[in-house]
Amino acid sequence: MKYQNDSKNRDYDYLLPFKPDVMSLFDGTEIASDAHIGKNSVKVFLHYNGKDYMKEYSKDPILGQGRIIDLQAASISFDLGIFPNILSHKEQENNYFKILVVGADEDPEAPIFNIDGISLSFFKKNGTSLIPIKEVLPEQDAQFGVEPAVIRSQQKTNEEESGTKFYELFNTSFNFLEVKILNDSGLLIPKWQKSKATNVTFTYAIDLGTSNTFISRCKNESDGKPDLSKKPELFKMDRPMVSFMHEVPEDRQYSYTRRIEDSIFPKAKNKIKTEFVPALIDGTDYKFPIRTALCGIHDKSKEPKLFDNHNIAFFYEKIMANDDQDVMTDIKWDKDEDMLRVFVRELLFIIKCDILQRDGDLDRTHLVWFSPLSFMGQTREIYQRIWNSEPTNILFIPNTQIRRFSESEAPYYYYKKMDYIADSDAVTVIDIGGGSTDFVYFKDNIPQMANSVHFGCDVLWENGFNDFANVKENGIYLKYVDNLRFNRQDLEDLNECFKHVDSMKTKDIINFWLTNEKHCQIRRFLSNDFKPVFIYHLTSILFYMASMYKENGLTAPKTIVFSGNGSKYIDSFISSEESALKKIIDLVFKHIYGGEHNVNIKLPEERKESTCYGGLYRDPNADAVCEVVYQGDKSKEYEKVGDINTNFEVLKSALIAKYKDLAALYKEVLNMLKRQSIIDSMANTAKYVTAAEEDMGTPLSTYYKTQVKEKYADEVPYKGSIFFLPVINKIFNMTKI
Repeated sequence: MKYQNDSKNRDYDYLLPFKPDVMSLFDGTEIASDAHIGKNSVKVFLHYNGKDYMKEYSKDPILGQGRIIDLQAASISFDLGIFPNILSHKEQENNYFKILVVGADEDPEAPIFNIDGISLSFFKKNGTSLIPIKEVLPEQDAQFGVEPAVIRSQQKTNEEESGTKFYELFNTSFNFLEVKILNDSGLLIPKWQKSKATNVTFTYAIDLGTSNTFISRCKNESDGKPDLSKKPELFKMDRPMVSFMHEVPEDRQYSYTRRIEDSIFPKAKNKIKTEFVPALIDGTDYKFPIRTALCGIHDKSKEPKLFDNHNIAFFYEKIMANDDQDVMTDIKWDKDEDMLRVFVRELLFIIKCDILQRDGDLDRTHLVWFSPLSFMGQTREIYQRIWNSEPTNILFIPNTQIRRFSESEAPYYYYKKMDYIADSDAVTVIDIGGGSTDFVYFKDNIPQMANSVHFGCDVLWENGFNDFANVKENGIYLKYVDNLRFNRQDLEDLNECFKHVDSMKTKDIINFWLTNEKHCQIRRFLSNDFKPVFIYHLTSILFYMASMYKENGLTAPKTIVFSGNGSKYIDSFISSEESALKKIIDLVFKHIYGGEHNVNIKLPEERKESTCYGGLYRDPNADAVCEVVYQGDKSKEYEKVGDINTNFEVLKSALIAKYKDLAALYKEVLNMLKRQSIIDSMANTAKYVTAAEEDMGTPLSTYYKTQVKEKYADEVPYKGSIFFLPVINKIFNMTKI
């Protein structure tokens, strides 16, 4: 609508009380009208068939005038958000839209108006005819429709922010909608982005990690395969994927994302940020990798559904969740298929929007996803089901365009392409994540074996095997929780909130500190106070790896490359000098293999990205990696839990000898690093050596029983390694020295 006699200070729009039938008067979806703003009234002109029709409106109408409903005077605020805000040129691909409605009673007295006072009706236009899109449950076998609105949150008091509800349209697009607020109504016409038909296609790689999730994108060549002559792109968008009803200021001093969010009415900001998808993933305000976290309502009786009650927590570590919400950070290893499905669905809808914005051919998209070798029980099947069904439903692609690779091997192909691997004779990539560490051994560019264990960097921040989320006994957490300060007030406030939330785990709080380390100096503190603990963690990984390779008949690797965000603790808290890491590894190989070693070491900058990038570069026809399970001893084969149960005493005896050897190696490493001044020569490391030498047999028996024997039946293949069970407990105890 055009405004005549407009004022630069106008901070409102008129929602004209047109009925849906007015749309049948026009060929398209543009209503020819303009408003003439007067001192106490507004005249609206409707232009149709060469004639002008006028209606005057006033706050205090006289005979013949319509009434202006001033929502500000009525203390009512509301906004709408449409996701996605783009239409495919193929009508069948416009099969999902989610509309957020947020409303608030701004009256300082107890609120009377609530979100159920706002309702939407949707319409599709075919020429001059109108098709109402009726509300219907999907299980009623309707070909298309709008699902009954779901209220996610209610404004109960004037102190609560606002209420929200969601509408979902399935198998149809829409051209306009009617909004009703109490007894008043008007039409809204979305300004859609529209994709163009091209032959451009893309491949996306999605690395769903324990702590972080990463997406990369690569443009394909004409044969549909990734263009390997160019480096893959970090996922980000150039245009918003959500359209809101509110106007966005033109102030170029701030980012577009910031301007979109700052112009939301105050009581709606947190609700929109915590319950909806970001308007724009711009690579600055919102960017990948993101925390692998879901935000959901407290009510666990409701089936998880995207946006109705759960969504990706893009806001995590930026603002607090609302009081009626929970944030879940362990969904990768959780057996709740519905939670995982919600997370993957939202990622795929974002990818779909990105493809259409880039005028890509949606149903020729290719996807790559990754799985660790250490998935137990039904977890791998759960992931396989999700990745077999959701991309087909959302992107319209067949399973032949979806590939799964091992997290262990993928980084190698990227590092090889980047020329980080100088000698390919015997190469190992060690991928340290939050929940697991993966190893892969290549000889002459051919994978020989891979292994994965539940021993990532999160064990440094956790509480051993204590399953209570509100237990906070980790020594690193306890040392800093009352003393750590941030130089930004918003982070200081957020930290204070985190500390008092029972459901916040120590690893989540410490990861928050690490994410914002430049504002709290946690990196320097950890390096000064806990370096021996990090060295024990790294020494355990290297000792296990070297023992596994030797006992499987492989020579010591000549090149080792580290990947995974978790591996950054090495250069952050042990030493940023690759020469220091080389000395540690050379010493480990000498201890295990004997003789002298001269290993090439690489700690690349792109460690989290390497899995996604490597998945794009991997030849789909390359040899599959051989998965090896190693319990810490190879004198017997331990494929299933029953094999370990039957021979537990034999395995225990072998592992106790290994733990003594590990303790001796750890002492050597500490002494060497003291000589190299990587550790303060005056530091008391003897207490850590003493801790490493303490009994491991008792905790091995205890945690094998609680973590394996009591959890899994004899016939279950055990993909992890019980070698690390007492090591995890040891690290927890070391944090408290």
